[in-house]
Amino acid sequence: MVKKISLISIIINCHNGAAFLKDCLLSIKRQTYKNFEVIFWDNASNDNSKIIFLSLKDSRFKYFYKKKKTTLYKARNLALKKTKGDFITFIDTDDMWDNNKLKIQLSEFKNTNLGVVYSNILLQKINGSKKLLFREKLPSGMICESFYKNYYPTILSAMVKKNILKIKFNEKYDHIGDFDFFFRLSKIVEFKAINMPLGIYRVHENNLSKLNRIKEVKEMEYWIKKNSNLIDKKKISKLKARLNYQKFLYFKLKSKFFKSFSYILPNNYNFIFFIKKILIFITPVMLLKKILWF
Repeated sequence: MVKKISLISIIINCHNGAAFLKDCLLSIKRQTYKNFEVIFWDNASNDNSKIIFLSLKDSRFKYFYKKKKTTLYKARNLALKKTKGDFITFIDTDDMWDNNKLKIQLSEFKNTNLGVVYSNILLQKINGSKKLLFREKLPSGMICESFYKNYYPTILSAMVKKNILKIKFNEKYDHIGDFDFFFRLSKIVEFKAINMPLGIYRVHENNLSKLNRIKEVKEMEYWIKKNSNLIDKKKISKLKARLNYQKFLYFKLKSKFFKSFSYILPNNYNFIFFIKKILIFITPVMLLKKILWF
């Protein structure tokens, strides 16, 4: 059972995150559930991140500085060691939460079989326009199989029970460590999905996911190869089809038409992806960027 006084640890990994940091921190301070601690892991920032963080003057907000910059997932693991909470959450410096996120998610852990509670999120552009990340109903339970279709539990939206965190982030990855982390958790604990959006992910030109799309794909290809002995061929085929589609989309949006065309043929005869790619290929790039929020 969840105790009414359960402490929630909130991890913020920061490297030069001053641009949007104040909004992020205020969205935490506005939480209706008040028994939390913030572990702010400053990963060798040289901007005003420290000044902004310490200006809040809240004893629940704890500052840690790493003089030598590490990878994101090493930083996540180092921050985890500082947590004292019964439950762990994560938020990046450019993102925000709904005021009731912690309260809503904590209440779901009355089900003692749960290890992770996650939600939908909103994507928000700098101009303020928003849209849901997922339009379909999110999966609950032992959701491992759903990872072959899509990656639903985002780091921004998740709350994790501390006592299951013998699993850490794999520090070999630079871009897909969150996916790998939740995939491994999905094999051992139940997940509960909240279909309403409890987080806001800001879409801007400096998003790491936008800057490193091809590197992310390459890491996923490595992940598939590494785990191929644990995954049957049909599931591997689904994952490869998704990666084929991501490469195609990346080169199309970069206006590299010949390169994108080389990925337009069906991957393992996946007809749905093939038709989708044909429609995307004939769509003008500027229109496509507006539709896809690239």
